[in-house]
Parts: sequence; structure tokens; C-alpha cells
Amino acid sequence: MASGTAAAFEFDDSGVSDEMQVGQQETATVVIQEPFAERDVGWTLVVDSEFEDAGITITTTTVDGTTNQVSGEGRAQMTLDNEGIREVEIEVSGTVPEIQQYSYESPEQENFTALRINDSSGVIETWSVHRYTEQSREARNRLDEALEYTSQDSQDFQSAVTLYNSGEFEQATAEADSIIDSGESSEQTQTLLFAGVGVVVLLVLAGGGYYLYQQRSQNTNKLQ
Repeated sequence: MASGTAAAFEFDDSGVSDEMQVGQQETATVVIQEPFAERDVGWTLVVDSEFEDAGITITTTTVDGTTNQVSGEGRAQMTLDNEGIREVEIEVSGTVPEIQQYSYESPEQENFTALRINDSSGVIETWSVHRYTEQSREARNRLDEALEYTSQDSQDFQSAVTLYNSGEFEQATAEADSIIDSGESSEQTQTLLFAGVGVVVLLVLAGGGYYLYQQRSQNTNKLQ
């Protein structure tokens, strides 16, 4: 998820994932196209990241294919002093940090800054990525599914959300499963009820049809 004030810059951020797993080694790559569209030659690009042990590499490529590269740990910068530069590739890699505060209602609170681009005047663009653990993802998915069977304001659902926000994912998943099981059981009961009503209606119609048939048969016999 990108956010910033640099509408004039064009970025290829297809190399930034929407989600990353806590504790995993990941990489985020962004390419700045036309770096002088809104900046004069000679401006300084500064990159930082919230990856643990972040390694940052900035690579420029000129129109004739010449490349130049600088690297840094946690932070890197490069002055773009060649007007022939046509694109700048920024690659950040590191370990996805732990989540300090979980929030089911506001998943953006579980995000971290995978990559941030600055210049001398401030932030140009930030790429914020959602983090998860295997347990938190499972709990969130089950809570999402539970909403198909209950309202977000229901006591049981809010109890499950509280457990999620406290990091009690196993219990939150169990609460969500209970809601889902109850909802599915209710749907099955309704299905059986409707099926039973349908059978009764068919029996009534069949009985009525048989009665009419008998009456007509008797009337025909009398006429003969």
C-alpha cells in the first residue's frame, strides 16, 4: 500500500507484496521512472525501511544502459546528478519485524513501512505492508467467515475480536469456529424444515388429487 505526496512521480511498485509474514526474509523493489519529472538534476534520494537488518540498494540506469549503485544498512542515499538517468531501482530486503499491536478492526495498524523514499524536503512516498503470523492469519480468516453468520456487534463475535486483538489467536479461532458451526447448524435446520414443509404440501396435493380421482370414478360408475 503506497501513500505520499509525489503524484508527479511514476513508480513501478509491482515488486512490493501486499502482505508479508513476520520473521521471514523478504524483499521489496520499487522503480522510479522519470526521476527528473518534478526534481532538478542533482537532487538527493534518501531511502529507509522498518525491515530488521534492512539492506538497501539504489541502482540508477542511464539512457545508454550505464548503471551506478550504492548500498546501505537501514538507510541509503544517492545524489542523482546525471541528467541521463532514466530510472532508479530501489531494493530493500530484511526480516519482517514483530507486530506490536494486533487489531482486527483496523488491519492497517498491523502494517510496517517496507520502503520509504525521501528527499531534502521530506517524504516522497511510503509503501506500507500488512504483516501476519500463521496463527493471526488463520484467526482473521475465520473471523471474516464468522461474519457470514452473525453481526459484527454480536457479543460472541466481539468476544472473538477481543481475543484476536490480545494475540490469543487459538482462542479467537475457536470462538469464530463456534459461531460458524452454530450458523451452519441453523442453516441445515432451516433446510430440513423447508424440505419437511415441501413433503407435507406434496402429500396434501397428492391426497387431494387421489380424492378427486376417486370421486370422479364413482360418478362415472353411477352414470353407467
